[in-house]
Amino acid sequence: MKINHLYLRRSVLGLIFFFKVICSNAQKFLDLTPLDKDISKKIRQFISYEEGDKIIRFSSGIYEINETIKLSSDVMLVGVSVDSTILQFDLKGKENCIEIIGKRENKPNRIIENERVIHEGDRYYKIFNANPNLDLSEWGSESMGCMVKGKYLKEGVFEWKHGYDDIMKSTLGDSILCYEIFPVRNVSLRDFTIKRLDETSGQTSNIFMNYTADCEIARVESYNCNYSHVTLENSYNVKVEHCLFREGFSHGNGGKAYGVALQYGSSWCSIEGCWFDSLRHGVVLQLGVSLNSIVGNYFENSYWTEVRLPEKSAGDIVFHGNFPFRNQVSYNICNNIVVDNSHGVNGPNAIVHNRVLLYGIYTNRKSVDSTFYIGCNLINKGGIFKGRLVTKGKAVRSCGNYIGERLQKSQGDCKNLGCSLQDLQITLSSNDAIEYFGLTLPED
Repeated sequence: MKINHLYLRRSVLGLIFFFKVICSNAQKFLDLTPLDKDISKKIRQFISYEEGDKIIRFSSGIYEINETIKLSSDVMLVGVSVDSTILQFDLKGKENCIEIIGKRENKPNRIIENERVIHEGDRYYKIFNANPNLDLSEWGSESMGCMVKGKYLKEGVFEWKHGYDDIMKSTLGDSILCYEIFPVRNVSLRDFTIKRLDETSGQTSNIFMNYTADCEIARVESYNCNYSHVTLENSYNVKVEHCLFREGFSHGNGGKAYGVALQYGSSWCSIEGCWFDSLRHGVVLQLGVSLNSIVGNYFENSYWTEVRLPEKSAGDIVFHGNFPFRNQVSYNICNNIVVDNSHGVNGPNAIVHNRVLLYGIYTNRKSVDSTFYIGCNLINKGGIFKGRLVTKGKAVRSCGNYIGERLQKSQGDCKNLGCSLQDLQITLSSNDAIEYFGLTLPED
C-alpha cells in the first residue's frame, strides 16, 4: 500500500496543533517528590516554560530546600496536607523562603480629581498621600495610601468605583499621587507546612508578598520565622485563612517573630480563622495599610524579650503607627490588643467584639486619631494591670465594652449604634479558628 507522506505529515502537524491548543487552555502540572533535587530550580523552569494555570503538587514527605521558591502569576503550590507535606528550608541565614513579587511603574502621577464609575476597573494602582509634611518614619515614604482597581486618565483624572472621597480623603488629604501596579496575581498556597531551620540577621519572611493581587494562603502551617511568617506589602485582596503560625527564632526588638505583617499600603486583605502561637506579635498593622479585616482568629502564648514590661504583655494584635487606617479587628480571641505610638499615629480603625483574656486593650498616649472600641469583652483574672481597657487618644469612641460582667463607662458618641449598650455584650467562647483547629479555650 502506498503511503501519502504529504497527507501523513499534514495530519501529524494538525494533531500537534490541536493538542497545543488543548494544552494551552488546560492546567499544567508539575509533580514533585522528596527524592527530587533542586526543587526551587525545577519550579522556576516549569513556571518560565509553561503558560496558563500552573499547579505544582508536592507529594507526602519532607523536602530539603536550600533556595528561595519564587512564584509568578497563575500558580498554585499545593501539598497533600499540613501533616504529610513538609517544606524544610535552610537558606544559610539569608533570603525569604517563598517569594512572590510584582512590579510598579517608576514615575507616579498626580490625581487632581476622581470620577466614580459603576464597575471596577481591571488595572491596579496604589494611591498615596504625597504631602512632604506628613509625619512618617523615614522608611515609610509613599506608605500611607490604598491599593485599588481603577483607571488613570489623562490630565490627572482617576476613575474608579468608590472614589477616594468615600474611603479616605478625610485621612489622606488632597496631596494625592498614584502609580500603576503590575502585580503577581492568582497565586494560591495550600495544604503544606513550612519549617525554617536558619536564623537570619535581616528581616526575612517565610512567605513574602510585594505588589501582589487576588492571592490566597489557606491551610498552611509555618514554624520558626525571623521577621514574620507572612509579610504583605503593597498588596491587594490577599486572603490568609485557617493557617497556623508558631514560634520565631528571636522575640527581641527590631522586628522579630511576627505572625502576619501588613504594611506599605496593603488593602482589602483578610486574615481569618488563623491560630497564632508563641510569637512576639500575631498580627501587625503598620505603614498605611487600610481596609483590611482581622476576623475570627485565636492567639496564645505571645511573649517578648528585651523590654522592661511583663513578658506576656506583648500585643497579639498591634497597630504600630505610620497611619494604618480603616481596618477592622473583630471576633478574635487573644490576650492583648495594643495601639502604640512606636512609629506615629494610627486611625481611624475599628476594634469590635473581641474577647481579650489577659492584660486587655492598651492604647498609648498620642497614638490614635479616631478609633472605635465597641462591644469587647475583657477578662479580669486579677493582678496588676490585667483586664484593663485603656482608650486614650483623639476622637475615640468606646461603647458597650465589658470587663467581666461590668459594663464600662462610654467615651465619645455612642447614641447611633442601632442597639443598647447591653446588647453589645458577648462571651465569644468560640470562633472560626477555635472550631477549625478543634481547640479548647483556657478557663477565665
